[in-house]
Amino acid sequence: MTITGASTGVGRAVARRFALDGAKIGLIARGRDGLDATALRRPLVDFLPAHDSQIVGTVAAIERDLICDGRVRRYATDETEDGVCGDEGASDRQFLLADVHALQRREAEACKLFERLCDLANDAGLLAEEHDGTVMLGNFRQGLSHLSLVSAAMNLGNRGGPAQERGGSS
Repeated sequence: MTITGASTGVGRAVARRFALDGAKIGLIARGRDGLDATALRRPLVDFLPAHDSQIVGTVAAIERDLICDGRVRRYATDETEDGVCGDEGASDRQFLLADVHALQRREAEACKLFERLCDLANDAGLLAEEHDGTVMLGNFRQGLSHLSLVSAAMNLGNRGGPAQERGGSS
């Protein structure tokens, strides 16, 4: 089920209630018309299978519209009034795309993307919050970036990973 207006008020309360009851829900915030790369999480949490036409179409749109200089942007910053000036760097969304490619049996693309992302780590092997392709941006909030790296590595491994265990491999 998809719940609109889930960022505040009644929509948020409804989303929480259904989630607590174990429902698979999709959340949409009001006032956002554009494509958002966080939709890549949907097959990873078994909301929809990776080969579902909605997911395939979403991935194609993200690849067409949100990849800039090899980086996955969250959304088109030039088309969205988010209160932040300028472009943003890429972050854990890059690993989400590698995960989804793996679930869609696009292993060569997934491995190539994963390896390129691992090359962005600093000399201590740490990933910054964001990266613009040459410079690390933000802080080293190792949680999300590194969790995404480990998840993608496991999903690309021969034994499967968290997404397959949750049923995302269908």
